[in-house]
Amino acid sequence: MQEKNKKKKTTKNVYISNNFEDTMKFAYNLAKKSKNGDIYCLEGELGVGKTVIAKGMGKFFGIKENMTSPTFTILKTYDLSHDKIKKLYHFDLYRIKNIDELINIGFEEYINDKNSIVIIEWPKIAYELLPKNIKVLKISKSTNNIDDYREINIL
Repeated sequence: MQEKNKKKKTTKNVYISNNFEDTMKFAYNLAKKSKNGDIYCLEGELGVGKTVIAKGMGKFFGIKENMTSPTFTILKTYDLSHDKIKKLYHFDLYRIKNIDELINIGFEEYINDKNSIVIIEWPKIAYELLPKNIKVLKISKSTNNIDDYREINIL
């Protein structure tokens, strides 16, 4: 492994993950800082770890069930026993073809629930409906042939 890849964090807005556990820890710590109404948009190619981030955040909130990407159901809702945040909405918009589909499933109601946090995989189609204060995490795999190396850019 190259020396530069041993660092966990390179700047304030870039996190380096060398394995599944690093990504889970990053997401867990991200969830610790979450507030009601936070919306996390997870961008990246297939297999970069978007769902791992959702799992790590879910772990912080005490979600016991195995969190998987809601690719076919579009949305999974989790009731939380957190003091302030009562729900976690996990969207996967990969199969959504247009903005009307989002509107028809009540997407705006979910993203405006101030007692929740929202995690959105494949968010591109939803950006025009989202508020300006979203948190975008752009995840990319290694370009230097190290399979588990990821960069998580917080935009």
